[in-house]
Amino acid sequence: MRKTSGLVRVAEDGKKFYKPDVSDDVKPLKGKLFKTLEDGIHFYKTYAKLSGFEVRKSTQYNRKDGKLKQKYIVCSREGFKPIAPMDTLVDNIDKQETKKLKKKRNRPSCRCGCLAKCIFEITNENNYVVYAYDEEHNYPFVDEDDIPLLKSSRKLTFSKKQLLFRVLNTNIGPMKAFKMMKELFGGFDEIGATSVD
Repeated sequence: MRKTSGLVRVAEDGKKFYKPDVSDDVKPLKGKLFKTLEDGIHFYKTYAKLSGFEVRKSTQYNRKDGKLKQKYIVCSREGFKPIAPMDTLVDNIDKQETKKLKKKRNRPSCRCGCLAKCIFEITNENNYVVYAYDEEHNYPFVDEDDIPLLKSSRKLTFSKKQLLFRVLNTNIGPMKAFKMMKELFGGFDEIGATSVD
């Protein structure tokens, strides 16, 4: 059975909503103040990593003078994959003759319309405050054991990148280099990346 980190709320229509089960001091509660926008975004990314989900930057609004007014940071599963427009009035044969079709790889989407977000707004003192914060997700979080596999957790340090680069220059393949790094650092979880990375 799958472990779910977080608190589950079942709505009247049967839909489940998930809230991160973390302490309030790591939550970006409404009114929390940051010196810079980067500090706020870093704080929210750390909160997301502890909770078991990923975030991405989204919409921003500027003031009339061009300065940033609001910045939205949303769950990585926010929204839905856009559907490519299709002209149904043109036959496939005519379309191929008039325009050469560019083949695109069909990639699956993990977006599910999650509404969790954090909105940062600039203050009169040029600081950034959490203007709005929605913590409910419509999907279960990643297990605690799998948090190191999140994209935000997979980072190679400079020394590990250098070692990997030097090993690859000696014509050792990436899989052998990955296994060698596992032996050097004491396990796959100590490397900071997967073999695909």
